Amino acid sequence: MIRLFQRGTLQVSYRTIKVPFMFKIKNNSLFLVVAEKKQVANSVANLFSNILFLTIGGIVNAEIPPEAIARYQKQNSSSTKVIFFDNLNLPNLEKISLYGPSLADTNLYADYMQRGKIWYTVLTSTRNNYVVGITRDSVVTIFNKVSVEDLFTFVEEEVLQLIS
Repeated sequence: MIRLFQRGTLQVSYRTIKVPFMFKIKNNSLFLVVAEKKQVANSVANLFSNILFLTIGGIVNAEIPPEAIARYQKQNSSSTKVIFFDNLNLPNLEKISLYGPSLADTNLYADYMQRGKIWYTVLTSTRNNYVVGITRDSVVTIFNKVSVEDLFTFVEEEVLQLIS
């Protein structure tokens, strides 16, 4: 349902969208992978939760442990383009970012790795050469043009391995 304001009145319209998804069992856990922007993906997860568990909250975001995302970033450190850190224990700083080539070779990178945790990183995966962004709450963006099947394969082979 879409709400539009036209000529001072609220008009309601409906839109149907197709949302590709897959269920995947990995390490005795069942994962729902939704190929859509975060707001729509969360709505789809809530719909599945209502259908499967008769309540919202039966499906939750998968969390990547900070150590796992740091290991993944180090495996791809030569191609890291962006890193956001949080939990830095610095006054008045919630998150801080580094941008540029060869980030792992800088003193700031070493300092932030000791002080905080990686929240988000953009890098080129050495396994399949995709430029990807990954957050600790398992939001994945592939900046290359790829098919939905390739996205699902990437998530299955690389991202689900990071989730504890």
